[in-house]
Amino acid sequence: MHGVKGKWTDDRIFFKGWDKICRRLKSMILSTGTVAQGFIAQNRVNRYEDELKRGSIYTLTNFFGSNNKRFKFHSYADFEANCDLRGDLPDVVGHLKLVDGQTLHQRLALCTNDGSTSRKIMVHMQLKDGPVVNVDLWDQAAENFRRKFDESVTTPTILMVTTVNPKRLGGKLCLSSMSSSRVFLDQEVDPTKELAVNPAFASSVNTVEVVNVETLTIREIADFIKRQPAKIAYFDCIATIDDVKLGTEWYYIACKVCQTKLTHGPTMLMCPKCCNENATALANFRVELSIYDNEEQCTFIILGDAGKELTGRKAT
Repeated sequence: MHGVKGKWTDDRIFFKGWDKICRRLKSMILSTGTVAQGFIAQNRVNRYEDELKRGSIYTLTNFFGSNNKRFKFHSYADFEANCDLRGDLPDVVGHLKLVDGQTLHQRLALCTNDGSTSRKIMVHMQLKDGPVVNVDLWDQAAENFRRKFDESVTTPTILMVTTVNPKRLGGKLCLSSMSSSRVFLDQEVDPTKELAVNPAFASSVNTVEVVNVETLTIREIADFIKRQPAKIAYFDCIATIDDVKLGTEWYYIACKVCQTKLTHGPTMLMCPKCCNENATALANFRVELSIYDNEEQCTFIILGDAGKELTGRKAT
């Protein structure tokens, strides 16, 4: 490759030097099906942006590859900031909470006896910095997860997925696997090993936090609230918007880090989730909607950017 030094490490390519990508490199990528990530510097974006078309093939010249960290992880705030931008594809690691809506208290069997499986697996995982996110595993990534999960001697608790695409579905952040994504469990790679034995993270895993992916009616959600102690819970609910309540408070003071509503301390604002006694305040939008389904009517409060998909849409 004319002086370009390259090596394969765990199906990722690292290069040192300047030169053209020749046919040999092209055949290496095609033969393995591996996608190598790259970027164009900010000062050159305007020059090439209009010329690049999705799905097209280009010849690159004068590229430079650095021996960067093997994996690149983002915080929840970073995922939110890069949501739907179709840019960087980072890696994610965290503590497994649910697999296809099932808890890990009982050993799950993801592969059926007849071999029939869905091409998608949805897991909920708690990131190192606290929040729980949806991760959709598709096709080969889903198949690899099933195989590794079922072959594990003990129930896996740590998951890492490479090259995920942050999207917003139904107002919620969702991380979706790509064709190049790989999955690792528990003791397979250094990041999962470190997380599994990290006492600080183990103590931060919220065992009472519930992520329920069922679609519930308004009455069922109300019944859940009445019979359960105070906890964070996630549900899907399909309802019709009856009215936008005017004259109510249109914003709330949130924590800049986790978007939780701040409370008044003795002398300053405090974040109950981050346990930060000197939290940085941020004004977030707040909208009250009157909604109803076939049984009940109630008020939903939409916080932050969760309602932006409703803005400007015609009610039907």
